[in-house]
Amino acid sequence: MKRAYTEASKQLEVLRARWPKAFPAQGHEVRPLAYGISKAIAQELGWSPPYGRAVLEVWKRREAYCRSILCYTVRIGLDGSETGEPVSEKDKALARAQIEQRKARREREAKRQAARAEVTTVGANLVESQTGAPPMPQPARVCEAAATAGPG
Repeated sequence: MKRAYTEASKQLEVLRARWPKAFPAQGHEVRPLAYGISKAIAQELGWSPPYGRAVLEVWKRREAYCRSILCYTVRIGLDGSETGEPVSEKDKALARAQIEQRKARREREAKRQAARAEVTTVGANLVESQTGAPPMPQPARVCEAAATAGPG
């Protein structure tokens, strides 16, 4: 179902237009969806069940959805009404793990970016120390210099 994953953002807009209470645009309005809801979605929209599950999986992996699992105790149907189905402790544990994985991924990316910035600075300083030439100006410095130079 690779196609479903690549088309998910477009299909989530379809879901949002059809069932705005189940697929709200604002993260703080997201609620846990009822079990088995992907079958109903697939049937209503003429999607294959695997395609519907894959699109819904993208929605459920969002941080807002994971947080809703931790905040609410009851699931909702497509119309936004409570179904009476409880959010299980297992689901809460999975949501916590997903949030922690996202946090760890963001931290790793921040460290990588900081390391790249440090390598760039060290490289520029090395060029200056070896050649006596100043390092290439950063784009922001070039823009500032052009702005203060005036016409001409």
